[in-house]
Amino acid sequence: MSSTVLAVPGSAIAAAVDISPTVAVDRFQARVTTDDDSSVLFWDGPDRYAVVNRGSARGSVSDGGLQTIGDRGGDSVTRRAFAAGPDGYTVLDLLDPSIETLLASARAGTTTLTPSRIETRAALRGSVRLGPNDCAGYRGGVKTIYLDAETLLPLRLVTRRGGARTQRIELTRLRVNRALPVQAFQPPRLGTRVFRQDQGFRRVEPSVAARNLPYLPKLPATVPAGFELAVSGWAPRSAITGAEGSIPRSRSLFAAVYARGVERIEITQRLSGGKGWPGDPFAGECQPLTETPATVGGIAATYAFGPETGPHLYWRDGGVLHTVSGPFPAADLVGVADSLTPVIR
Repeated sequence: MSSTVLAVPGSAIAAAVDISPTVAVDRFQARVTTDDDSSVLFWDGPDRYAVVNRGSARGSVSDGGLQTIGDRGGDSVTRRAFAAGPDGYTVLDLLDPSIETLLASARAGTTTLTPSRIETRAALRGSVRLGPNDCAGYRGGVKTIYLDAETLLPLRLVTRRGGARTQRIELTRLRVNRALPVQAFQPPRLGTRVFRQDQGFRRVEPSVAARNLPYLPKLPATVPAGFELAVSGWAPRSAITGAEGSIPRSRSLFAAVYARGVERIEITQRLSGGKGWPGDPFAGECQPLTETPATVGGIAATYAFGPETGPHLYWRDGGVLHTVSGPFPAADLVGVADSLTPVIR
């Protein structure tokens, strides 16, 4: 899907530190190894990826809104899946959402990325402080993240908490911008009992989405350099969001994803039902958040992030609830939000 707005130079919404990929990622393949298992990840753009478990026909495929998961814990098929957070999730959410928090902190100048190496690849090393998690009985700790210096793809994540076993995620055999095997995106075999759902998100051009909504949705006129509109659309109803599903579904969801490789800036709008956000729509159970007041177009907003919750901005404008999220500090996300412009129907 081509962009309906022009990306402007990074200086237009300048971050404290310019951290950008030097190699554009259109697709990649990598082996993902954890302490417990191994799989191969195939990523073919912002709306298509597959995870194939090693030595098994099990795994998952997400292809343009059709998500098929074959897993020992239960098979499922989701049609017209939500494209953006807080309603949907991405491949980075599956790997580790701390990556977005690290990038935002580094771009804000509050965290330093140190040059390093992972085998033959130049890397950038940074860390995210982890607070205690009372729900899981975890003490505080630190997560060390190594990013590929050229692409900003994660190469290694090491989590250390007091009194717990060190956890590691490794991405090896990284192949960037090479042809991917067609069979990787064939849905996994499913069992006889399959959970099926239709989330109702129609992937269409913004102008088409606008004709199906009772309000005029908005897209940013300004995004950081290299980001382009990759996905947009609408759904009659949003997902349940917030910690423990505390925020009920809203009517008339609009969502758009701007992508630069695996990095994403996600925009959503939905009807407020006469009230503002009853809580943070990105919040998760026992996930601490740092909240900062912000202003978007003269309207009070909240910028928030956590060690394991990506940076995001949310606010109410009249009868519409807004979110803007992505791996950037508050000033950058506010810059995107301030540039929101109505879509032409």
